[in-house]
Amino acid sequence: MSSLPNSAPRRATAVDAKSGLLPSTESVRQALHQHLKKTASFIKFMDALVLLSSWIATMLLIWLAACAIDHWLWPLSTAGRWIFWVAGVAACGWWLLWQCLPLLFGRINPLYAAKRIEHLVPEFKNGLIAWLELERMPEQRVPRGVMSALAYRAARYIGGQDPSATVDTSPLIKMIGCVLMLTTSLAVYTMLSPKSVFATGQRILMPWSSLAAPTRVQILEVSPGPVELTQGKPLQVAVAVKGLRRNEPVNVRFSTLDGQLQNQRRQLSASIEGFRYQGDVATSGMGVEQPLDYWIEAGDSQLGPFRVTISPLPAVVLQSIELQYPAYTRLPKRSINDDQVEAVEGTRATITASANQTLQRGRLEINPTLDATGELVRADRFLDMTSNQRQLQATVPLLLDSERNNPTRIEYRIRGTNHRGDSNARPITHKISVLADVPPEVDLMGPDSRMLRVRRKAHVNLEVRASDPDFGLTKLTLNASRDGVDAPPIVLFENTEGALGRQVKTYHIDLAKWKAAVGQRFELRARALDNRHDPESGQPAAGVTESKSLTLLVVADDEPADAGSQPPAAAPPPQSNSQNGDNSSNDPQSSPEQSSPKGSGREDGQNTAGEKHDGPKDNAQNGSHSQNSGQNDSGSQNNQQENGGQENSQGGKAGSQDSGQQNGNQQNGNQQSGSQQGGSQQSGSQQGGSQQSGSQQG
Repeated sequence: MSSLPNSAPRRATAVDAKSGLLPSTESVRQALHQHLKKTASFIKFMDALVLLSSWIATMLLIWLAACAIDHWLWPLSTAGRWIFWVAGVAACGWWLLWQCLPLLFGRINPLYAAKRIEHLVPEFKNGLIAWLELERMPEQRVPRGVMSALAYRAARYIGGQDPSATVDTSPLIKMIGCVLMLTTSLAVYTMLSPKSVFATGQRILMPWSSLAAPTRVQILEVSPGPVELTQGKPLQVAVAVKGLRRNEPVNVRFSTLDGQLQNQRRQLSASIEGFRYQGDVATSGMGVEQPLDYWIEAGDSQLGPFRVTISPLPAVVLQSIELQYPAYTRLPKRSINDDQVEAVEGTRATITASANQTLQRGRLEINPTLDATGELVRADRFLDMTSNQRQLQATVPLLLDSERNNPTRIEYRIRGTNHRGDSNARPITHKISVLADVPPEVDLMGPDSRMLRVRRKAHVNLEVRASDPDFGLTKLTLNASRDGVDAPPIVLFENTEGALGRQVKTYHIDLAKWKAAVGQRFELRARALDNRHDPESGQPAAGVTESKSLTLLVVADDEPADAGSQPPAAAPPPQSNSQNGDNSSNDPQSSPEQSSPKGSGREDGQNTAGEKHDGPKDNAQNGSHSQNSGQNDSGSQNNQQENGGQENSQGGKAGSQDSGQQNGNQQNGNQQSGSQQGGSQQSGSQQGGSQQSGSQQG
């Protein structure tokens, strides 16, 4: 049984609006239908509010019940949480399917609206319902007078009333009051309870989660939580808590994953009493050596587990050292993997190290100073290394120290750092010895006294022996001075690249050409230069060595002269595999005051780089004669004997033997007699420097 309120009336009426009489039956009828229509809409809206309030009240009631059980009886287990969740979902489903959907998509029957109105106004005595039911009956069965009387009677009670005044709203008021009461109760409980109602609400809302039961103590923050820790470092834990009683401890409980340590506890110290606590956790020594899980325990609260994984410390080992020697040494590039290295000054050492993990940066600590525990205090300097994944590399120029100590000891350590800022602990100290370029060696042969007494027109043969112990000799000169006045040097040998092995050069002096005068002193020195270059600029910076001076003292013709002590006439050294050409020089000479002549007998052959050369072994006849002008020697021919011994002289030790070898001459009647004045005849004498005797190649 249903009828449309706006259906057209079935009987015709005649309305006289200007008569001043009562409204017609038709107008009363239309007003009643309109009022019932508005009342039905209001009832639908009010019932929706009642249903919403009832749903809210039901959820609040479930929440409060769960809090009471979870906080004070026993913590809700997973099954208990699922029971509350199912109850809530079931209540929501019933409310939605059987209450909300019919109300939203259905229509309020006018009879139901009339019944709700008569429930509020008992005076109707079913008059409104009777009129509405008779209205639907056929017209011929109900007298018109009865219908008019019923309509006027209903209009008298509800005419001009708002629909809200004719419907009972007490159910909505009661449900709203219930919701407010439950909300207030929950708010008061939240303020008074030491345990969180929101934690319980979250637990029953998501029963599948592993949320802990609400506790009196709340752990607000845990640092660092799950973390990757460097092996050997302590785990630094910081905790913020709330609700802790006085003197109640906060502990860290941990267990290693390998089972060696189980449920170990470390008490944290309070940085802010009752709020913030911190401390370190270590499994052995000073740090954590194996992975573990840890929990925070404070009062009745526990939070965790948090997983700690271990990352090994960086380990850096020396892989190789590549030595690039200075160009003048003519040594090939060399790569070694030893931590004890020796190299000449100016060498560039490229140090390569490898690590057990990817490194972000690295550095060399050169000449570090360490404390008693092996930690770095300071270093002479730090050199950054380039990082390429697990490899570090840096190039170091090897130089002598400021005092040019030979050798200069350099110590260095390699330190690598990963992306977490961890570096290798106590790096190994490696050593490099920097060697100076050894200066050349030179010797001007002569007597031990380093003094020769000669006459004004004497002839003197000099022998110079020189070598560079390491890389090569570039120049050999003879420097002379007359009474302290220096003359231009006489070049005996020159090689821009540097010659290896020992160089033996002879030079013939004719004092007559030097215009020697009685009483004058000639200071002679041999000077040798090697092929050294400056280690920083790369420019030539030769090492220079001078021999001991040899003094020629010019004496008068009638004074005794050291003719027997003069250096022997130079015999050209034998040709070897590495030296060619004549080493003796008999070129005409000029005075030291004039331009110096060029030394004769320069080497033409070149030695192979890197070979060691020994000087030739000389088996020379001693006791060569020098003839002095203006002196007649009568019967002064010497009987010479060969020594038969070999002279051993190696290239690294030039000038180790004096040229004035012990003569095996046995002089028979070696006295000068019958000197004739004004004559210049020679009697039985042989000119020095004109013969070679028994030379043998070494």
